[in-house]
Amino acid sequence: MPAYYIGEHKIIDAAVFEEYLAKVMPMIERFGGRYLTKPGTHEVLEGDWKPNRVVIIEFSGIKLAR
Repeated sequence: MPAYYIGEHKIIDAAVFEEYLAKVMPMIERFGGRYLTKPGTHEVLEGDWKPNRVVIIEFSGIKLAR
């Protein structure tokens, strides 16, 4: 059964974020994760939540998502 990581973040320093991505992308791939979202593709349909960036990553199971 798939498991999902859902995160919201705001990029304050683009250079630091690029360093973070360089480290985290291989880890996500190693555990079989795949991104289901791309920057700027989310839309809030109800409520007043106004996220800056949202990420959803799918894993094949909960043990791999932890």
